[in-house]
Amino acid sequence: MFDVIISGSGPSGSIAGETAARAGLKVLIFERHKLVPRWEKPCGGSVPKHVWDEFNIPPNNVAERKILGNMMIAPNNKSFVIKSEPNFGWNVKRSIFDKFLADRAIDSGAEIIEESFVKDLIIENDFVKGVVVKTPDGIREFRSNITIAADGVGSKIVPKSGIRNKWEREQLGFCAVVFVKGYIGLDGENSINLFYLSNEIAPNAYAWVFPFSEDLANVGLGLFKTKGNPMEYLHKFLKWPRIKKQFKEQDIIWKSNFPIPIQGISKKLFTNGFMGVGDAVGFVSPIIGEGISYGMTSGKLAAETAIQAIEKGDYSISILKNYKKKLRKENLFTIFSAHKVFRDLLMDDLNNTVNALINLANSNPDVQKLIKLALTEEGVDDIPPELITRILNLIKSILKKD
Repeated sequence: MFDVIISGSGPSGSIAGETAARAGLKVLIFERHKLVPRWEKPCGGSVPKHVWDEFNIPPNNVAERKILGNMMIAPNNKSFVIKSEPNFGWNVKRSIFDKFLADRAIDSGAEIIEESFVKDLIIENDFVKGVVVKTPDGIREFRSNITIAADGVGSKIVPKSGIRNKWEREQLGFCAVVFVKGYIGLDGENSINLFYLSNEIAPNAYAWVFPFSEDLANVGLGLFKTKGNPMEYLHKFLKWPRIKKQFKEQDIIWKSNFPIPIQGISKKLFTNGFMGVGDAVGFVSPIIGEGISYGMTSGKLAAETAIQAIEKGDYSISILKNYKKKLRKENLFTIFSAHKVFRDLLMDDLNNTVNALINLANSNPDVQKLIKLALTEEGVDDIPPELITRILNLIKSILKKD
């Protein structure tokens, strides 16, 4: 019998496990992959500075490269960059970053069982009472007061809990990522993350080039409501002259495909004895697909809610609703609403809208705030969804005049 069982030891699950274990709770985490060597999770891997500060993560031996800023590049090749001194954040390989967080959860007192897949829930009298797990020793049941689903977009237990149905195809974006050696940077600059939004890449596509250590770069692409193989589009993106010139050679040493939820945070996040965190319940930016920091925050807040529930001996919806209250205080619902409004307006006429957006950015402070919101997690208090709509309508009026 455990106080808290967590399915998944990615950033959201490990932070939830660490937080709960540090409070003295008996915590068990299941990870479907091996802990060593750690599975390389397909991801852009850009983690903003505030995450390292908030969660007290030392970049040394964890991060690949310090990043000084983010640049948005329009289809017409004009750009706008957001810089921050002394640094903007760090890029990571998920195998290293996730292992660090999982190790810290173990050091805090959580137990992790590897190569174990959480396939079902134990539900009694409308309460989740534990999990059914496929382990190396066979199918086993484990009981807990609170269960936290941190097992990503493919979670089996979130739909079984009843808080959401299985993802529909239109609720998902489809991405591809490669690690490429030979990177020299854009005009020799290799400490800036590059973001491309252009129909020339693929219809309604977003792509990135994130520098890693030495001459390695993480290059990826995401499709929104577009059919086709994202990896095929990504290989075409790598052949673009403007991308090809950033490499002295292109030696792909690793690649993967992955889906992400792109419709924002699920309406329901908890039920009796159960909470969902991270990708499993949509904590992924609807515009750029970033989910590491949002997942970590959701994991921390879910664990804090579990601690309160254990203290009160109440694992019902009436106490677990505090999880949603904590998320509201962090402005996460507002951030995701703003990102979704911005994305949907952009996709009406992606190329022309992004071109106009970048042209305006050099002279319009509100447009600069909009880009900052799209590429970072800052500025939400200064730019509510209504202002985003007003800016995009301004851009559309300019496009009509042209």
